[in-house]
Amino acid sequence: MISVLVVDDNLELSGIIAKYLSMQKDIEVCGVCYDGKRAVDLVREVRPDLLLLDLGLPLLDGLEVLDALRGELPKVLVITAFSRQDILQRAMQKGASYCLVKPFYLSVLARIIKEVCSFKEEMVLDKNGFGSFLGDDMLVKYIEDFLTASGIKQQLKGYKYLKEALYLAIDNQALLFDALNKALYPALASRFNTSPSNVEAAIRGAITSAWQYNQSSMIKLITQKDDIRVKRKPTTSQFLSIARRHIQTELRQTNKELLL
Repeated sequence: MISVLVVDDNLELSGIIAKYLSMQKDIEVCGVCYDGKRAVDLVREVRPDLLLLDLGLPLLDGLEVLDALRGELPKVLVITAFSRQDILQRAMQKGASYCLVKPFYLSVLARIIKEVCSFKEEMVLDKNGFGSFLGDDMLVKYIEDFLTASGIKQQLKGYKYLKEALYLAIDNQALLFDALNKALYPALASRFNTSPSNVEAAIRGAITSAWQYNQSSMIKLITQKDDIRVKRKPTTSQFLSIARRHIQTELRQTNKELLL
């Protein structure tokens, strides 16, 4: 059993992470805290196998936590919205075993925790290149096909935000409900160097535009896949949820065909 201490100043996100990790049969969450000073105290108190550490913390930031615990660090997996390579390199130099840039799949996080704890040698920075999340060509194609079929125009900023949001939400439904405003929008904002409010407005604008100018296409797509009668523009959560179910169905069908 791997004991994990979760440290992130985003209460909503840290709660989601802790809940997900607690459901893994070989991971135990031994604590959650939201500032660097408390993190140092808890590491010394509970002695976790792995410290899941955000860099942007109050009182002591993540790098200062690593300094304070020099010589007594457990395995450290850094999770951060900072994609600057020099900052991530500093975290590695100060004792982090791995750096994972937000946003990410919760399933990927769980896998990396297990990998970090199974290796005696220090690991390396995230090989995906700091913020490159769309590596699965088949999944990306299904996302793009759905957005196009629903009338979302590629030239709109909301298109790229929706594309990224759907990629993340395929394996993490909580992002569409519990953490839309507190986790997903901020993560996308950091990814694209903008503000959460701009992300929200661009996504809402893209859906509104598609509804106004391609209403019949969107109604046909949603009705066909969900067997419901659509009478009004879907909210962002509804649109993402419908898209997620549709894309998951396409992926399952493809996997089934590949196994035949």
